[in-house]
Amino acid sequence: MEKIKFYDMKGVNCWIINLKPFGRDEPDERIRNLQDECVRNNVFGIGWWTEYFNTHTKVTLDENSKKAYNDSFNGELSSRASAVDEMSKIKCGDLAIMRLRDGHIYLGKVTDPAFHDSTILSKENASRISWMCKVEKWLEFCDETSIPSEIMGRFSQRQQATITKIANYKQRLLMLSMYD
Repeated sequence: MEKIKFYDMKGVNCWIINLKPFGRDEPDERIRNLQDECVRNNVFGIGWWTEYFNTHTKVTLDENSKKAYNDSFNGELSSRASAVDEMSKIKCGDLAIMRLRDGHIYLGKVTDPAFHDSTILSKENASRISWMCKVEKWLEFCDETSIPSEIMGRFSQRQQATITKIANYKQRLLMLSMYD
């Protein structure tokens, strides 16, 4: 008799990350360079650099740093505040998935909650990432046919938020299964 696999999903959140902290007209090469460096360093993050990081080169994203960072925008937050708020909810053990310019899907388990450290990436790319999370390792999926269609469908939306929590139970279960 075949054993049935049991997944304990209590407390594990899954996130879709859109790793493109650039303007719409940014050269593809710069985007790929940043994405490749994030994969090599086992991190993902969001953009919106501010003067706040000129004096805070290594800081954890908590309520105090989030407020100070958001205040540095002088009231011009909009979608930035919601992305920062979502980053602050990511915790160790959560899963993050992203599709990069190379068409590959990367899936990782978070080992460190959101932080800023300007020494992890090159100087050019560090100035593009405000808050980041570290993952244990990235699992790379090169063939879209190996990805469940419910997960691939999430990447086909025209306008994607920077970071989105996956609430659907089945999609979370599929991501856990992919990681396993």
